[in-house]
Amino acid sequence: MAFPVEEKFIKIAEAELGVRFPESFRNKMMELNGGCVQFPNEGEVDEDEVGYYELNPFYDTSDKKRIKRTCNSIVHETKTYRDDYGLPQNLIVLADNDGDLLVYKIEENGKIDPKIYWRDRDTEELVIVAYDFSES
Repeated sequence: MAFPVEEKFIKIAEAELGVRFPESFRNKMMELNGGCVQFPNEGEVDEDEVGYYELNPFYDTSDKKRIKRTCNSIVHETKTYRDDYGLPQNLIVLADNDGDLLVYKIEENGKIDPKIYWRDRDTEELVIVAYDFSES
């Protein structure tokens, strides 16, 4: 179950990752720190590759319940995929579905590209599934 999150927890994650998340993503996560989205959208990849993704939350230390529910945070999951699975340093893991990922891409200038990419677990190919998080 998703809870709202205070902006201060988003800022902590941004500092740890060295980025600022797009406003549409920040706003959605402040409402519901997590939740489920469906990507890729029809027509962009094969229908059998469409999946439901539980978004990784921002780590929220405001009480014990929230700590427990947010320990699989965006920062934790991104670092785990980078360290254990060789995920490129310019990707941030928003969600995982059996190894298929939804990611943001960090551009050369250090800013996050607002597009959401689906990363195929087998080919590691990146496919744009939305041009902005508000499309979710």
